[in-house]
Amino acid sequence: MLERVSNGRGVATRGRLRVLYLIESLGRGGAEQSLLNTLRALDRERFEVAVCHLYPAADLGTELSALGVPVWSLGLQTIRDLPSGLPRLASRVRAYRPQILHTHLFAANLLGRLVGRLTRVPAIMTTVHYTDHEPGDWTTYSRKRHLIDFLTVHPGSDRIIAVSEAVARSTRRRLGVRRVVVIPNAVDVARFDPPAASSAQAVRADLGCYSGEVLLLTVGRLHPQKGHRYAILALRRLEELGINARLIVVGEGPLEAELQAFAETQGVADRVRLLGSRDDVPRLLSAADVFVFPSLGEGQGLALVEAMAAGKPCVASNIPAIAEMVTDGQTGLLVPPGDVDALTARLAALCRDPLWRARIGAAARAHVAARYDVGVVAHQLQRVYDATLARRRRPTV
Repeated sequence: MLERVSNGRGVATRGRLRVLYLIESLGRGGAEQSLLNTLRALDRERFEVAVCHLYPAADLGTELSALGVPVWSLGLQTIRDLPSGLPRLASRVRAYRPQILHTHLFAANLLGRLVGRLTRVPAIMTTVHYTDHEPGDWTTYSRKRHLIDFLTVHPGSDRIIAVSEAVARSTRRRLGVRRVVVIPNAVDVARFDPPAASSAQAVRADLGCYSGEVLLLTVGRLHPQKGHRYAILALRRLEELGINARLIVVGEGPLEAELQAFAETQGVADRVRLLGSRDDVPRLLSAADVFVFPSLGEGQGLALVEAMAAGKPCVASNIPAIAEMVTDGQTGLLVPPGDVDALTARLAALCRDPLWRARIGAAARAHVAARYDVGVVAHQLQRVYDATLARRRRPTV
């Protein structure tokens, strides 16, 4: 049975375009956070919006509801439940009557394409967040999924949005499509305005960071893809260089116990704190000296964008999506993925030079404000909506 999480369906206000967003869940992932950020800035005088999610996780549902956005759940448990989601979503779409159905992430993209065509939604948009060639054994993009994606995207998506040029290139190659536009994940730069120094010091004290220590921060799910082990190894080597540093890790995932044990084997367990999932990342960033992002594969890397928005100097892996955002030596520092020696050297240089940290952090914030702020991204998205509907003049459902 379709679960209704919050109120709101009705008929769109005259003149407004109605958009239904379909996403796998409302957990605290990058795609979910970016959707919330975008809806904060979307012109609500022009667009009426609602969000439907497939799976139960609904951490961000309360924040969406506070914006006046109706939120519904299809109540599915796994991707195997997609067949039962077809009639549930079709019922929701027929009741809401959107002009645009905008989907995010694989399962939602698939379900949305099928239901959107079945119910004759005028325009179907798909946002792709990942490339198809992330290294290691964690990629979920199997040959079966590739085939399903390929067979449904051509009749099922009027426009494909990629969150980076790297994702756009991958999508064009993988699916053989050309109608791909790049619109990055959005960040609300104002949420990361620097706080008073006393506030940042209070956060550092809460984290157990003592005077004279350099506070390193990394944010991301605890998964091999994110490269946390390299940050821990670099911390040990910084200590060997006589640099007094501490590493704070934000995120949850299957590697929590393993990473804690690894820190112990490296002799730095007392200098590593795993905080789990947090909803106060801007507060934590305010206290950090350097942001570390040793990821091995990213479609974009929203956590990195947020750190840059907070004016933090970042040391990140030199992979395609990140290299689009970071100009080495100007808006951040890049190192080869998995290269602990290079990671240690760049971190050591920043740890020893607070003035350089400040210059790079300021340049990073200015860059993000110009390219990734919610106002900029929402404007780009609205233009794509208008252009797509102008090309597809069809009756609504």
